[in-house]
Amino acid sequence: MYSRARRRSKRSRSYASIFRISRSTRETVRRFRTHSEAMLRKQYLVHHDEEQLIATEKQAAAQLEELFEQDANVAGGRDRATANMS
Repeated sequence: MYSRARRRSKRSRSYASIFRISRSTRETVRRFRTHSEAMLRKQYLVHHDEEQLIATEKQAAAQLEELFEQDANVAGGRDRATANMS
């Protein structure tokens, strides 16, 4: 029983090391989730009006594209800073 618990604990640690997620990745996921949930709430409010629903979807797509561009710019700056250190 003890060895089984130790193996499980060791396995958990190895999974954690394999699936380490950077702080910036967690922040990107958090921002995406927040944006997605907000858009779903907005779309639900206008789901009966096709025109408003389409407008909301276009707005959501534009905002999401902007979020991805911001993340890419931040990541690009980090990559350049890392390259300059080498």
